[in-house]
Amino acid sequence: MHLTIDSATMRPLIYFYVIHGNISLHPKGQAHNIPNMTTQPSSDPKTLVHELSDSNAKDFIAKHKVCVVDVFAAWCGTCRLFYPAFEQSASENTDLTFCKIDGEKNPSFSFLVSPESIPYVAVFVDGQLVGGKVCGKKEILNEMIDTIRKNMGSAEKQS
Repeated sequence: MHLTIDSATMRPLIYFYVIHGNISLHPKGQAHNIPNMTTQPSSDPKTLVHELSDSNAKDFIAKHKVCVVDVFAAWCGTCRLFYPAFEQSASENTDLTFCKIDGEKNPSFSFLVSPESIPYVAVFVDGQLVGGKVCGKKEILNEMIDTIRKNMGSAEKQS
């Protein structure tokens, strides 16, 4: 969404970015590709971002020390724009487990994390939800990962 003030009437003019397929059309006519968020789950252990559902989320998260979960919706343009940064973070932080779940198609998981808005990143440690944040920027995700690492370091020192 883009907000501009009409100088003649001093009223806001709002332009919505239209999402159609994998193309985002901007007010001035520019277009760019948006990653497809509806990929099939992979059984490949080298997959950087695992796709979860209500049926497998609890067991999958319980099997991993730290899970960073992107809660998205297929129709959400911001979610689509954020996903490449999430995927890049997964490639840079291979010691953490990165997952994605469509919050609209998986209401039980959404109820568990109660996202205020999307995209929302939830963090699970030892199968327990420890936090989450509305996260549409790589900088916010990096801050969350830094916090996870600090907390993991202090927990190891206490052991």
